[in-house]
Amino acid sequence: MSASPGRNDRCPCGSGRKYKHCCGGANANAKPKAAAFAPASAPASVGLASAVSLVAPGSPAVEPSMGKLHLDRGIARSWTGDDEGALAAYRLATQADPGLAEAYGRVGEILHARGQRAEAATAYERAAAAASGTAHGLLWRAKSLAARGRMGESDRLLKELVRWPAKGPDDGRAVSEAHLAFGHLSAQAGSFEEARTSFTRAIELSPAQSHAYFALIESKKITDADRPLVDATLRRLEGPDLTPRERMMLHFAAGKAFDDLRDYASAIAQFDAANRIRKSLRPFEAWGMTSLVGRFIARYTPAYFAERASIGSDDETPVFVLGLPRSGTTLFERIVSSHPRVAGAGELTFWGENAPAWIDVSDAQLAAGAERLRRDYLRVLRGVGPRALRVTDKNPPNFMWIGLIHTLFPKARFVHCRRHPVDTCLSIYFTHFVSDWPFAADREYLVTFYRQYERLMAHWRSVIPADRFLDVDYEEATAAPEPMARRLIEFCGLPWDDASLRPEANADTIRTASRWQARQPVYRSSVERWRNYEPWLGELRELLPRA
Repeated sequence: MSASPGRNDRCPCGSGRKYKHCCGGANANAKPKAAAFAPASAPASVGLASAVSLVAPGSPAVEPSMGKLHLDRGIARSWTGDDEGALAAYRLATQADPGLAEAYGRVGEILHARGQRAEAATAYERAAAAASGTAHGLLWRAKSLAARGRMGESDRLLKELVRWPAKGPDDGRAVSEAHLAFGHLSAQAGSFEEARTSFTRAIELSPAQSHAYFALIESKKITDADRPLVDATLRRLEGPDLTPRERMMLHFAAGKAFDDLRDYASAIAQFDAANRIRKSLRPFEAWGMTSLVGRFIARYTPAYFAERASIGSDDETPVFVLGLPRSGTTLFERIVSSHPRVAGAGELTFWGENAPAWIDVSDAQLAAGAERLRRDYLRVLRGVGPRALRVTDKNPPNFMWIGLIHTLFPKARFVHCRRHPVDTCLSIYFTHFVSDWPFAADREYLVTFYRQYERLMAHWRSVIPADRFLDVDYEEATAAPEPMARRLIEFCGLPWDDASLRPEANADTIRTASRWQARQPVYRSSVERWRNYEPWLGELRELLPRA
């Protein structure tokens, strides 16, 4: 066994902290500060490098018993909500025992929750290799394929796994997870009855499967007939075996159920409970967002774009649908992608994963790397729509990267989605996102973030040509769908097609939190939703229009 590090040495987990303050000390649960604006997928996130290195340990194996010890320590940290500490412990576990499948699988789960799909896929692949021939090995293989976007292959493995004979608790849990994953795939494709059957079966096989309760409630409009499901969810919330993330997710599910039932007092109590946990998991630092917005405003001026015009391409393929989460981006993207000459790529993570590295590059570095970055992105788009005239990229936080994108693609189009600010912020507050959004967990945080978002969008509006930047309003789209659809299609430089009047019939897969709502005909029930929660608005009142 290799020697232990000294108390004042850097911790071998890669966190950057001293050993006594990390894996070897009493303060092991201390969390590093997080990046200000982005989900944890952003490279600026503290500890990302060490998280990625978890799936490629470089130290020699120590011994299996130490691997299990570090795995148990990681699990304990997950229970406290300390994802950074858990990742560090799982890394040490895989160093000590490279065949410890569960450690790699847990790495995959954390990285996938952070939106780091490529790294999560690698972790899942290592888990699958270490557990070859088992139900969990097959499950991890399916997850790795899904994380790499190979949904058809993942679907086939999940279908194989749901028929797996569950001979013991471990098999039962793996098969339950397979039903859960298969249900998500069905829901993404719009087959909600099939999805609910899978979610129900997941609970039958593993009654502690918290994600399935959440998925069931998210897959439909809850009515009085669903009271048994709501009661079962509340009972599950009483369980002592929940991790903080599981408890948070179930509070979001219960809040959504009570909102559907118009019991708004009970709903806000559940949403507040969920967000107290979310706030503890990843704090928000407003200065980071304010500083970055200021830097972008100072840099990306009309003169900047004019002086770098030679870097740009004439390619008009990309159509970016962006704004804040829950501002109607899914609706607007589906209106556009319903057109027969358009392919919908959904929420691509390309710019969130690549753009931060270009924040401070020199002109020479930008010129040298522009063609490769542009080529890599177009390869992603062409993988979605090989012959499409336009391909939509509907990832809301791309609004941060408009300056870089416009430099590389001056003919790309930006559809900026807007919604009543309080409706938007409340919807964010009420939503359990796959990626962590630290600003979402507090009303004051939301107001701060919204003000900086407004500031940045006002700048983009002033420097991006009007024929490349279009503001669209959710309220207008739901009140008069056809004029809005025609305006969007014209903006994209396409001939009119009536298919854009039926976004609910769009067969494209939906992987966002609004996948059930997006399959419904255009509706107005979410307009001025904030009035239901007026007694509990708190700081959000600052975003109401002045009388």
